[in-house]
Amino acid sequence: MKYNFIACCLFASLLGAGCTAETEFSDTPAAGQLSVILQPAGLQGTVATTDDKRMNDVKAFRFDGGQLQEIYGPLVPGDDGRCYLNLADNRGTLYFLANASQVTALEALVPDATTLDDFLAFSASTSDMTEHGLLMSGREELGSQSASELTVAMTRSVARIDLESTDQGVEVLQISIDGLVDEGYLNPQATATPPQNAATTRFDKQYCTPLSNARETIFYLCEQQGTDIQVEVLVRFRNALHKMKASLPTTIRRNTVYTIHVYGRGGDVTMNISNGDWEQGDTSGSETQIKARVNIEDSALPANVKVNSTCDSVFIPYTENNFNLVLDAELGATVTVDGRITGVSVQATASRNLEPVARLAVSNVHRLPGTIREYIYADVYKEQIHKGRIVLVFLPSPIQLEGSIIFDEDGICNFDRYVDGELGRLTLPDGKIATVETDNGQTPWIKLAENAGSYRILGGWKPNDPEADGRMQEARLVITDSDGSNREVYPIRRRNWGLPVVNIGGTWWCKYNLRGNVKSFDDQISIADDQAAGTGVLDRLTTCSDDELLSLMGGQYQGGNPDELSLSHNGTAFYHEGMKGSAQNWGQIPATQMAPDGYQLPTFDDYAFFVWGTNCNIGGVGTRTHQNTQGQTITVNIVEREARFLEVSYGTIAFYDFEYEGNHWTLYGLGHQWNTTDGNIAQMSIIMAITGNTSNSWYMEGYAQASRPGQNWFKFTAQNSIKTRTVRCIKSPVEYIYN
Repeated sequence: MKYNFIACCLFASLLGAGCTAETEFSDTPAAGQLSVILQPAGLQGTVATTDDKRMNDVKAFRFDGGQLQEIYGPLVPGDDGRCYLNLADNRGTLYFLANASQVTALEALVPDATTLDDFLAFSASTSDMTEHGLLMSGREELGSQSASELTVAMTRSVARIDLESTDQGVEVLQISIDGLVDEGYLNPQATATPPQNAATTRFDKQYCTPLSNARETIFYLCEQQGTDIQVEVLVRFRNALHKMKASLPTTIRRNTVYTIHVYGRGGDVTMNISNGDWEQGDTSGSETQIKARVNIEDSALPANVKVNSTCDSVFIPYTENNFNLVLDAELGATVTVDGRITGVSVQATASRNLEPVARLAVSNVHRLPGTIREYIYADVYKEQIHKGRIVLVFLPSPIQLEGSIIFDEDGICNFDRYVDGELGRLTLPDGKIATVETDNGQTPWIKLAENAGSYRILGGWKPNDPEADGRMQEARLVITDSDGSNREVYPIRRRNWGLPVVNIGGTWWCKYNLRGNVKSFDDQISIADDQAAGTGVLDRLTTCSDDELLSLMGGQYQGGNPDELSLSHNGTAFYHEGMKGSAQNWGQIPATQMAPDGYQLPTFDDYAFFVWGTNCNIGGVGTRTHQNTQGQTITVNIVEREARFLEVSYGTIAFYDFEYEGNHWTLYGLGHQWNTTDGNIAQMSIIMAITGNTSNSWYMEGYAQASRPGQNWFKFTAQNSIKTRTVRCIKSPVEYIYN
């Protein structure tokens, strides 16, 4: 097979339309669904372009015990890479494939029949892996405990070839690459060996308009090793044609960019091929001998700075360095420095008198986890003739960090908001260890959980933390050699926020209704303000003043509007200020959208714990006991109060205090308003906001003891989206809970 490209005549788009989501893999959450964030991994050797990151469609495959259990998708993820997955089982491993719609072999997958080995052995042609976006793969282990969110790194299954010609006067006319394997595996393998019997092909491109002062991606290729890939470039420079040849690395790795650099200085043209791990050079023959070398003896280099065998490349480690580099050069040579890297300084000093040397003063700060390999070039000239190039290779930190932890130039990650759950994954080179430190013996808010050769960085939560008032909370990620030397310290900070909670049957329920803006901790009753700490809130609700009671009752809300619809009175009737004639369906809102960070709306099951069905009369004023659907004993105490709000009689309201195993949780709230007409408020009928159901909600249909004694019905019934809701949150599941 052979590819031919005429740049001025044809350009084939790699992008395609996505598929429609199926019910089990969707772009909106429902109860119990797993939120998955798919993050394209950064390309080694360059910054990924928008096209390189695009995911047009995604499929997921759950394997357990070496066998396929379930298939999910296809789905087009949101702009943030988020989609939702309804798992039948939380065991095994999830494998993800993006932009694989052209791979027909995937249609043969059969749950309970296809093995993991079969799946991992699937391969495809280069065109199938690039036609509708770049094919990406990712995987994530599922744990025995439930998790609400996973972050999956998606790795591209192909490599990318770029051509760069940025020196003035250099024009690329033609490029040919021979010896390319045209088939590769969808998923990473132990080695880069291509599939057996894979065909080879050739790439040719002729430029009708020469490539000059530009960089472009010319094609993609499959992962391969042991092949001889020859590059030939035809260049015009100073009215002369130059044909140059070089070889790509013998191992081509997926998710890596290989850049063919063409330079023209003085009377010479040079070509380099580089990636994140390899670089070689070739001259055109205009100057057959490069007359610039590193003088290792005179340079007195630090022990960890290395020079290659041809003395034209210097490799500087990620640790802090400061040294002088001495270059052998011709008499009268000058040096220019090309390139810029944050935290790196390279200053050139020309040779003095007849001394045949030049000097570079090189310094760099400690490079942070997540950096990439970067280059600075020192070009040597004599009388405007380019005599050679020294490549300074600044190596990335060997500490790999994925996820939402991003360090600034001072090595600090400051979320400046409340976060918990899995924040990142840390992979260390051999001989390194990681720990977490805090000040004054405090329990750290993050911890490291070892997982298959890496660390999961977990943000934790402390129930009813008296210091959860918005203050800055810091823990330090410390990385050292195994003997404690070479210490690296990276502060990780968040705002420590929390709400008063009580544990009922394994669910951490907030004790108070939300008020004000649902996302604002400042608007809520704080842990410090919880006068009912250690007990239920029933006594406080029944004994406080009317003004305080109105503050404690919380707000009424419509779906999608985070701001409270405050209770008002127009001189004739009560109403909720700002109520609209339409609102978003609560069942279609992500569980965390209408709650502060770290909290979420309850589901059907969370409220169902308190009763024995979906239409239950829990009785009138007084205390009684019943069994819930799981046979657990629940005691409920109902207390009434006459309320006066805004200096006007509001009428009878009731509080429903549920007790389980000694812990108390009280249901209460302002009555809902059923339409926008002032006065249409049922003050004893409380609709609770839930997630995961598009038509029904839990509803306390209350009656005053004086009018209908012995009747308070807790129901799961149809409720339209216009009616206002009371919002009571639960704590989102969190793996790391500390004291």
